Amino acid sequence: MQVFITVVSTLLLLSGLVVAHELGHYLVAKKRGIRVVEFAIGFGPRLVKWHRGETEFSIRPILFGGFVKFPDDVEDKPQEGDFRSASLKSRVLTILAGPAMNLLLAIVLAIIFLSTQGFYQSVIVEVQPGSPAAQAGLLEGDAIREMNGQRIDFYDFDT
Repeated sequence: MQVFITVVSTLLLLSGLVVAHELGHYLVAKKRGIRVVEFAIGFGPRLVKWHRGETEFSIRPILFGGFVKFPDDVEDKPQEGDFRSASLKSRVLTILAGPAMNLLLAIVLAIIFLSTQGFYQSVIVEVQPGSPAAQAGLLEGDAIREMNGQRIDFYDFDT
């Protein structure tokens, strides 16, 4: 069961990265006036498809990638609004948008992850009666903030 959960989790994570990457290409292409024929997640035959405007969106069974298809990927002569007829700046921005979206996703996820983490502190879990700690007045739940006059943020006393 653990292997199944690991495989499914990996596929979902990979699919999320692919969606973000391809969405970057798609959004910048549309913003720069480049037509998009298809936005697909996965490879192989279409499992699900729907249209929005001139773009067909599809989900395919092999979730190890995806693509954004432009009209001139299938036509010989580029026309107005095709990728090859777009300005160099528009083409470069469209190409770089995928990796940029992955970088942006990584930054957002890092901020979310790091902002939800608490801070570590050394807290006394147990004080043995008659021990030097008990004689010094330490109690269960006390936080150790300094040692030998020096401030500490975290110390692992088990090592």
